[in-house]
Amino acid sequence: MEREKRALITREVQIMRKLQHENIVKYGGSFNESQALYIVMQHLSGGSLYGLVRSNPKGKLSEASARKLFLDVARGVAYLHSQSVVHRDLKLENMLLDDRGRVRLIDFGFASLLRPGVKCRMACGTPSYMPPEILKKKEYEGPAADMWSLGVVLYAMLHGCYPFKGQKPEELYANIAAGEYVVSQSLSAEVKALLQGLLFLNPEGRLKAEQVLSSPWLTAPADYGVGITPSHSRSDSSSSRTPKQHGGEGHPDPKAPNSTTRASSPAAQPTSQGPCPPSAAACCAQPQTSPLANKQKPQQDTLQPPDHNKQQQQPQQQTKNRQQHQPPSPQQQQQQEQQQQCGSQQPLPEPKPHSRFLSKVCEIFAPPASRTQRPLKP
Repeated sequence: MEREKRALITREVQIMRKLQHENIVKYGGSFNESQALYIVMQHLSGGSLYGLVRSNPKGKLSEASARKLFLDVARGVAYLHSQSVVHRDLKLENMLLDDRGRVRLIDFGFASLLRPGVKCRMACGTPSYMPPEILKKKEYEGPAADMWSLGVVLYAMLHGCYPFKGQKPEELYANIAAGEYVVSQSLSAEVKALLQGLLFLNPEGRLKAEQVLSSPWLTAPADYGVGITPSHSRSDSSSSRTPKQHGGEGHPDPKAPNSTTRASSPAAQPTSQGPCPPSAAACCAQPQTSPLANKQKPQQDTLQPPDHNKQQQQPQQQTKNRQQHQPPSPQQQQQQEQQQQCGSQQPLPEPKPHSRFLSKVCEIFAPPASRTQRPLKP
């Protein structure tokens, strides 16, 4: 076993020995055999949150279901930070369910013990979950990096895709640095404010774990989510885009108008038949028929013989027209909204096993005196 990998596993064992929490996987021991170090951990039979989101018929979780699961995740992260431990690889795949349906955090291979006044110098984790400060290859605060990853986790649970995407690493990193992402308008204002506080570009102004636990979305009554009222009318566009952040230190004010999102497309205009749902905006946007066009033409003096072929074709043409103007089904509306949020990319794709871009990366920053980088061997 390579020395670097053995050091990571040894540190993982040291950290897991001190962790005892209902939202952290239980440590059962470790032993050496055949020049390999084995770690014994609690068996979790409920699967991962990644699999739970992918297997959902809608491709994402409801706000009520996500709230219950995310509360377990936030409690686990808050406990880690209270023990001066940063995870540094928080993602849906590293959150498993036990036999009671409780979420437990796993995989502490990149975890680290914090020391006062010392920042992290290892760029590690999964690219889609990495905060912008790590991508800049600078020293960073470990807890703030965990909170960004927590925001990506929450976004993926609610949307079924990642907030930042890119076909190439450079494109993904540029989108993360820009800090713009699309949010579903069907979500409540409370969860939108929480997302913006977690996916905040400036790490100094990002929400902390204890602030997340005390947020209005997580402190709501137990029956919250049964009849959630969206922050915008259904006649608005089905998604919105967050404004570009300028690195301010304060948190956005959730009470301020339009402080959370700005519309990515104009709202659909209501018709005489009532508000038009987002998915049927194309049908409602058709021009209204002029009243004069509804008047019947005067009959001709000369009676025309009936055209039986035309009479047979007319019902078929009417049926075809009704099919063309039939409003989309709820399932089609769901697919249209998810495609607008996630684009053409497949929601939560399966990671490629041998791709450094989609799998974990780990790179140690050199001390400030020397800027050469020494990556760990894969």
